[in-house]
Amino acid sequence: MMRAAQAEPAGPAGIVPALIAEAQRIADEDVDINRRMGAHGAALIQDGFNILTHCNAGSLATVDYGTALAVVRVAHEQGKRLHVWSTRRAPPPGSQADRLGADAGRHPHDPHRRQRRRPPAAHRSRDIVLVGSDRTAANGDVANKIGTYKLAVLARRTACPFTRWCPLDRRPVAAERDDIPIEERDAREVTHVDGCQIAPTACRC
Repeated sequence: MMRAAQAEPAGPAGIVPALIAEAQRIADEDVDINRRMGAHGAALIQDGFNILTHCNAGSLATVDYGTALAVVRVAHEQGKRLHVWSTRRAPPPGSQADRLGADAGRHPHDPHRRQRRRPPAAHRSRDIVLVGSDRTAANGDVANKIGTYKLAVLARRTACPFTRWCPLDRRPVAAERDDIPIEERDAREVTHVDGCQIAPTACRC
């Protein structure tokens, strides 16, 4: 966006239209990338598949198609009958992950989705696990929402394919897993719900 502004020959009067045009180009490119990524993934999905996803990898994560859910969207558009289970990390009720996870399943083109806080006990009945990637290291290591590693271990234990989806053009933020910066959030996200304290004052998160 900065390059688009600096390259605008019309000066200040042309910067706003230039930025709008560049933003639209970036959005259109993102839609195209994710749709094509979904088409690659849809080749792995068979009619009648039970799919397990984790957290928010839909249209709220990237433009329109999403990442892991792009695979679901395209497979659904191909007429494949799917049942999608969505898990997420376990925050207090009504917090961000709950709202985003629920909203991701409201898209009119998504098949039936069922929300769960914990990985389904009947993990063996899942045909494939699809997750996104919050951060991808240069060597391919992935950092994603809390609970992703647990699903990966369960998938391997039960011989269920586990796949992660993100655009190749995302620049690595680290060389390998241990170099990926870990975000530290406000402890009130787990000690409070809607402003009401639910944990002892001395609790440290």
